[in-house]
Amino acid sequence: MNNQYLVPANSKKSLLIFGMFRKIDLIIALVGVGLTAILSLTINLNSVSGILIALIPLILAATLVAPLPNYHNLLQFLTNLFNFFSKRRTYLWKGWSFIDEQSSEDTSQKSK
Repeated sequence: MNNQYLVPANSKKSLLIFGMFRKIDLIIALVGVGLTAILSLTINLNSVSGILIALIPLILAATLVAPLPNYHNLLQFLTNLFNFFSKRRTYLWKGWSFIDEQSSEDTSQKSK
């Protein structure tokens, strides 16, 4: 096929749970739902502030696992952003005319 490979557009979706979530995404979503349920049972929901406090874990979890274009979700984007700014990057470049000693020895032995 002239080195042209056909890869379906949804090939990575088959590796995800429900075609959308990784294990950590489901854990975050379930923890958010669980904390919201616990807070709604313990906090007085008669006031607006009580309702907002009870819904904060659910809103935060839903925001983190919400899909983003060019990234899996907001959690993956924040992870990439953190890694980009926190890890030291080293760029290895040997130059145009770099001659490796091992490869030059192989070349000299072949010429003999």
